[in-house]
Amino acid sequence: MSKETDDVKAVENLGMDPKLDLDPAAELAAVRHRRQIARRQRYRRSSLERYRAELVALRRAGGSYPDLAAWLRTRHRLTVAHTTVMRYLQGLPEMAEDSAPAVPAGDA
Repeated sequence: MSKETDDVKAVENLGMDPKLDLDPAAELAAVRHRRQIARRQRYRRSSLERYRAELVALRRAGGSYPDLAAWLRTRHRLTVAHTTVMRYLQGLPEMAEDSAPAVPAGDA
């Protein structure tokens, strides 16, 4: 018996069709690609985005996060938790440079 007939018998014993045209590596690559696309983070625009400049200015002027949440609630009728404002502002690049520790002039 040849190796090919042994392979066909082994496939038949598994209940699979020996004439099935299946490339397991290609199928797995396609499945993994679809799963990767489904896993990607989709950016959803924040409701705070339209008040970005004002929030940054108020925070730099010394406003606390609860103060900013209250400002949004009273001036713009937008109710958000102060932690939402905090997470939003901490993710902004212009606020990241403000929170960087200052290097004393003698240590540079």
